Parts: sequence; structure tokens; C-alpha cells
Amino acid sequence: MNIQQYMTPEIVGPSCLVGILFIAFLNFLLLKKLSSDHEEHFEEDEEAKEIHNEIFDKPHPNQIWYHRVFPDCPWAQGEDDSVKVLAVRGDWVQFSIKDKEKILKIKEFCSHFMKDEFGDFVKPVEFKKIEAVEEEIEDMPIESPEPILVNTNIINIDGNEYTLSPVVKK
Repeated sequence: MNIQQYMTPEIVGPSCLVGILFIAFLNFLLLKKLSSDHEEHFEEDEEAKEIHNEIFDKPHPNQIWYHRVFPDCPWAQGEDDSVKVLAVRGDWVQFSIKDKEKILKIKEFCSHFMKDEFGDFVKPVEFKKIEAVEEEIEDMPIESPEPILVNTNIINIDGNEYTLSPVVKK
């Protein structure tokens, strides 16, 4: 069979055009698939960053953080185990726990501790030493308080005071 007899301009032109269109269609499908994969990956990255930012909120100096019950726990364990953030530098946090200073990476710190987001923990009270002077207390005279007399015949209605008087028969 002789192929040259079929290679006429009426056959070669349209077959080249169909071949080029077929290749363009395949490229279009390939680019569409790649772009959808990239968009899905990009959306997953954004979600991961949002989750990361929510969970690992960066601590700031002089904040009080609390222990978590376990790393994924959304509530803290208790007020006893509160820590105070002393300094944050780069990816490291310096904090004090029970009068000891420690240093951890921010990610590790945030997986073990959490902020008081709802304001339901009692803040730790720092007690100051008060020295009582016994001599001053002994020298102070003891005064008995005067009794406070309350007039029960006066009532207050809508901001006006009214005096009640006893009813007398005439």
C-alpha cells in the first residue's frame, strides 16, 4: 500500500488541525487538574495555618497561662499550676513556674499551657509581707462604737421621704 497517494493537501491539512486541537485539549485537561490540585492544597494550607494560629496563640510577657489537662484539651487543669510568661524571643518562651524559670519553644509551650480565654479562673494573688508593729497596736486606745439609731418611722417612696406618725383617736 502506498501512503504517498493518500498524502494530498485535502487530507494533510485537516488531519494536522485535528491533531493540534487534540493536543491542545489534552493540555487543557492536564492544566485544569493541576490547578484544582494546587487550589485544594492551598486551601488546606490556609486551614492549617488558621488552626495553628488558633491553637498556638503566641504568648506575651506578663501573661498568666494555665496547664492543660492533656495537649488537645480545650480547658485548663487548675489555678494551682499557673505560669507567668517572663519573656518571648523568636521561637522561645521564658516563663516561671513555682518560682523556677524555664525555657521552651512556643509550639511546645502552647501544647502544654493555655490562656484564660473566658476569664473564669481566679487570678493568683501575690501576697506581700506585712510587718505588724505590736507596740503601736498596744498603745492604741480601744473605743466602743456608739449605737446607730435608725428611725423606723421614715419611709422612702419614689425618692421622697415620708414620716409616719401614729394614729391617735380623738
